[in-house]
Amino acid sequence: MASESISVTTSDDQTIQLSRKHAQMSQTINSMLEDSVGADQEAIPLPNVSSEVLKKVIDWCTHHENDPAPVEKVKKLNKKREYKAKNSTISDEWDKNFVNAELRVIVDILLAANYLDVKGLFELMCKHIANELKGKTPDQIRERFGIQDDLTEEDKAAMRKAWGATKNDS
Repeated sequence: MASESISVTTSDDQTIQLSRKHAQMSQTINSMLEDSVGADQEAIPLPNVSSEVLKKVIDWCTHHENDPAPVEKVKKLNKKREYKAKNSTISDEWDKNFVNAELRVIVDILLAANYLDVKGLFELMCKHIANELKGKTPDQIRERFGIQDDLTEEDKAAMRKAWGATKNDS
């Protein structure tokens, strides 16, 4: 019989136990488990995830452990060959509170969800970041995400001209 918990070692050398159910929500860990059937492996190494972030991922998995498995969605192009925007509203109150964190933590969770291949969590974090960007000017986005503006005024003028924007749009 398979063990009910899985040991993983994080990037900061912390060993954390997680339930098999939570481990299986990560396609990365699930693949590692399948590859190591019969092997005596102490803990699965997760070199790209810190213990702080893994605990957040586990919190999300705990809340969503009874959700139906995500279904691969086929994206369709509209007549202009553009992807139609999906609903970007975060409707679950728990998820709204979960994404209410510092930008550093949000980005770290997004990167961990991508590395661990936890589709629902990855989609939630992408949706949250997209909502953060929606309706903001480039200057507001740079300020929110701490991005240095390295464009010269000449570069900005050339871009505005190419895109048909006015000076106030940048």
